[in-house]
Amino acid sequence: MLLATDGLPTPWAGVTTQENGVECEIFMRLGGAGNPVVADEASMALWSDVLIGVGDRVSRDVQTNGAILFCRLAGDCRPMTRMALRMALRSIEGLPFGPVSLIEATPLREDELPGLDDDPWGTAAALRALETRAVPKR
Repeated sequence: MLLATDGLPTPWAGVTTQENGVECEIFMRLGGAGNPVVADEASMALWSDVLIGVGDRVSRDVQTNGAILFCRLAGDCRPMTRMALRMALRSIEGLPFGPVSLIEATPLREDELPGLDDDPWGTAAALRALETRAVPKR
């Protein structure tokens, strides 16, 4: 199951310009192979709130670095403790204001992040964890 923010202006509602600094759409996979986050009602409610909290101004940093460790997660997200963000290969095309990047959010456990790097965005640690988890880049 895919969970996505609804941060884009809505062309179908007559909005034809990019608004509110929207640079991307963020999505997360629930359930499935290699994903420890189950796809149930409680998970959907929890992770929807988390994704909305990520915001939409992360596109440049994710694009520049490939992946970043964006934030620590609240206690109710345990055992997941950190959120990695990575550019997806696809984007949303055909919008009146041009294409919008897709960014995949992946919650990670602390034990998936041994030896966090000192780089500003934790890029190397995020890429290692995502590679180990074998989350395919889409």
